[in-house]
Amino acid sequence: MAARKKRKGRRGNFKFTAPDGEVWDSEFEWHVYTGLRDLGWTVRRCDKRDSITYHTPVQDGCCMECGGSDVVQVRSYTPDLWVVEPQQSDGRPGRGPYLIECKGYFPRERRGMLTDFAVQNPSLDLRFLFSKVAKLTAAKTNVEYIHAYLKKTAGAWNNGNLEWFEVPVKKRVTKRRDASKRKS
Repeated sequence: MAARKKRKGRRGNFKFTAPDGEVWDSEFEWHVYTGLRDLGWTVRRCDKRDSITYHTPVQDGCCMECGGSDVVQVRSYTPDLWVVEPQQSDGRPGRGPYLIECKGYFPRERRGMLTDFAVQNPSLDLRFLFSKVAKLTAAKTNVEYIHAYLKKTAGAWNNGNLEWFEVPVKKRVTKRRDASKRKS
């Protein structure tokens, strides 16, 4: 097996060169791609045709034409993988297609960007796959953060064992007042 090389890319990201010579954004993304493909999933890397535009507010921005302060910057986001799960054992078709964002490291800047993106695209089936469930903030793990703020499905890869954690559905609790305590 050929030696794997890591190349430093733009913005300090480390690119990964697979044994076949193909360059990936990360070794984790390559492991997920090859692992899902080996499990029989239909999977491909996302490219420019899969890019989705969204916008972020510009702090202290000013429109030069009207002087308004509601100014946004148009951005583009490209997920990592497009997948369709294989046919289920009972003959039903697999779930999908959906998009996967592979995350080994989830810095604050990326969390903010992905929160803006997810809020503007609530119906998009985008799932976050982490290398492991880990503490992200003092109060939340990475999976809990995705559920709480992005309202998306998140999962853990754990050395090739895929486990999805669906967004918990909160039941609406309504308080009923006791009829004997009502004022007449």
